Amino acid sequence: MIWKAYEGQELTSCTSSDDNILQIFLSNSNRAEVIVDVRDLIESTHIAVDHPPDKHSFFSIDEQESAINSFEP
Repeated sequence: MIWKAYEGQELTSCTSSDDNILQIFLSNSNRAEVIVDVRDLIESTHIAVDHPPDKHSFFSIDEQESAINSFEP
């Protein structure tokens, strides 16, 4: 797995949801393993921010569950 800050920016001191974007690249020829990895990543990743997020920058719990379930093999 590779963690990369968009356009080389550090992932600190963001003032809006567009300031810092984290890209994660997963590579595996086995689709089922990628699905498992994505689900694990979604369920276990927490990115703390130093200010309250605006209400449009994150998915609701229902949207998160829907996204996770859409990865079912």
